[in-house]
Amino acid sequence: MLRSLYFRYSYMFDINTNINTNRMFLSILIVALALTMIASNIQAKSNETELSSEATIPLSEQINNALSKAKSLISQKDYHAAEVIINQLLTDDFSSKNTSVLVDIYTTAGKLNYKQKKFNNAVVQFEKVIPLITGNDDDSKKQLAAIYHEIAQCYKHLKDIPESIANYQKSLVIQQGREDALAVAIALKNIAMAENKQRNYIRALDHARRSLNILSSISPSTSRYAQVALASGIIYRNIGHYEKSLDYIQQAKHIYEQENDLRHLAEVDNQIGLIYTKLDQLNNAKSFYSQTIALPIDKVEPETRAAAFRELGVIHYYQNDLAKSINMLTTALQLYQSMNSYSKTTRIHFLLGTNYLKQEKAAIATGYFKQSLALAIEYKQAEFQVQSLNYLGKAVLEKDVEKAISFLEQALLLSSEVDDKENILMTYHWLKEAEKIKGNLTKSLLYSEEKYQLSQIIQKEREAFDFTKNQVILASYKLETELDALREDAELSALKLDQQQTQIALMLQSQKITELEIKKKRFSIFLLITTLSVFVILVFYILYRYKNTRAINRELDYLASRDPLTNCYNRRILYQRFNESFEPSKTPIQYSVLLADIDSFKTINDTYGHTSGDKVLQGVAKVLMNNASEADTVARFGGEEFCILLPDSSEKEAEQIAEQMRQGIESSQFESITVTCSFGVASFSVDVECNLTLIERADMALYQSKYQGRNRVTRWESKSMKHD
Repeated sequence: MLRSLYFRYSYMFDINTNINTNRMFLSILIVALALTMIASNIQAKSNETELSSEATIPLSEQINNALSKAKSLISQKDYHAAEVIINQLLTDDFSSKNTSVLVDIYTTAGKLNYKQKKFNNAVVQFEKVIPLITGNDDDSKKQLAAIYHEIAQCYKHLKDIPESIANYQKSLVIQQGREDALAVAIALKNIAMAENKQRNYIRALDHARRSLNILSSISPSTSRYAQVALASGIIYRNIGHYEKSLDYIQQAKHIYEQENDLRHLAEVDNQIGLIYTKLDQLNNAKSFYSQTIALPIDKVEPETRAAAFRELGVIHYYQNDLAKSINMLTTALQLYQSMNSYSKTTRIHFLLGTNYLKQEKAAIATGYFKQSLALAIEYKQAEFQVQSLNYLGKAVLEKDVEKAISFLEQALLLSSEVDDKENILMTYHWLKEAEKIKGNLTKSLLYSEEKYQLSQIIQKEREAFDFTKNQVILASYKLETELDALREDAELSALKLDQQQTQIALMLQSQKITELEIKKKRFSIFLLITTLSVFVILVFYILYRYKNTRAINRELDYLASRDPLTNCYNRRILYQRFNESFEPSKTPIQYSVLLADIDSFKTINDTYGHTSGDKVLQGVAKVLMNNASEADTVARFGGEEFCILLPDSSEKEAEQIAEQMRQGIESSQFESITVTCSFGVASFSVDVECNLTLIERADMALYQSKYQGRNRVTRWESKSMKHD
């Protein structure tokens, strides 16, 4: 049958092959137009059906559907599409007439801006919600507390910590009124971390302690408790109480291990690594950072992994394993760039620059420092701008001293925006070296004096911080004692409750009467013993203070006159004795000054570390003092420089003393390190206008010793110095 149909139609086709082609195309066009009209009609009817169906949906349901769609888009990170819906809802007239709808829209808008890191815009939207929540029911209070929490989070990211704390406090007050213990504990933890950033460590510890006390009663051994324990450990680390810090962080680690929470375990390992770095136990620190890196990539936050690679890079740098250091830092850089965390790449570029500078690859180092500077400018990181400019100056110092001075002067100008005295001290140091290379000894001496004055201020601030830190540690002991007391009170209360349930009321009453009588007698005896004890202690204390006042004063005078590291005299005593020797009534007949500078001391610090550098300074100072007489004055002049006053010593005698000192240092070893010293000698003569001229001449003679190859003694001579 199929074959017959085929032959039939093929026969018809052959007959009609001569029909006009234009007529065939016209027929096809007519059929197509007819089909199009039919399709349009069907589509129109379909649209009418949809419109009539849409018109039947209530307006409130349309709003809720739109909000649900926006929230779904936010969860899917399709922020642009969500923003279109939210903006449309905010511009519609109906939204301004419905309070509950506005609350939902503004809250969603705030969360959308927060997700997009538009924190200022988020605050504006969240603050619109506050006057709209007027109810006094629990749901309204809970909602208002959540809004204050969101605002606090925004201010935290904006680095406006005082505003963040203020809003956390508002949320806390509401949650306390609701008697929501878990919410109160969370709010206390947030305030603790914010106070920690403000360096208000006592308040931070108090809030963390209160949070832990609540959580220990409602949800111990949970991730909530671990978070607060970790926060407490971070606070204790910041005040230098490393033993207590490790105790709390280990509590958090134990909980996360039980829950197999690898993400938080990585954070904990990083925190423990930081503590061991602070304790200068670098190999222990490396093991914990390595644990973070060894965890599965999909189980660890990229930022946590990047931090581990960064810290490993720093540790390898200090251990002089520069190849590994660069490898680790490069990996950290790639991770930060993949997260678009360009502000954090600033530090990585800077660290890579210092790495290559240590390898004496100044050109590569300069490139990294310039990238660090550009990023610091873009992201308004003033501290890194100063650091980058300092190291740019250091990198080009030997090849282009003028360019180095330009970088360093920019750093000095910017330093007014940054209260980072360590960076400013570095700027003064390299400006001093740069001016010395140029031969501007007066300007170099001026920067040296500025450096010394600033170092004195830094020393006082460190002493003040150490004192404050000790106060915080003492306060932390008090807080821990109060926490233990609260736990004991809770146990006693529980015990009393059990007793009340098991004992007869009459027996309990009789027991209480007996206990009161015993307590009364004990109190009387205790009061008498306490009074006598206080009296005896007071007498001994007065005697002790009387006997030790003189010794303490002598010790204070000694400490005030000495350099704390080398035990040499400080510059104050140096100038005091110097000026006394040149009073009008005591003008000396002969007087000499030595200036000594440890050769290549920076290389020692870079190679062996600052701890070994300090040991070298102490050893050199001891050699200098052993070769000086009781009438001489050996003082630390600044950094690796020493000044020795030689009253009644002629030029020849001073030169011999300097040579003895030089040979003594050259033949000694300090921490298995061999060093040399360069000396400058200047003696009193009739053309000396003032005593400070002797120091200037000794400094110029010292410069000649450095210039002529180091490890030598040079006597100041008018003609030779002018010629040089």
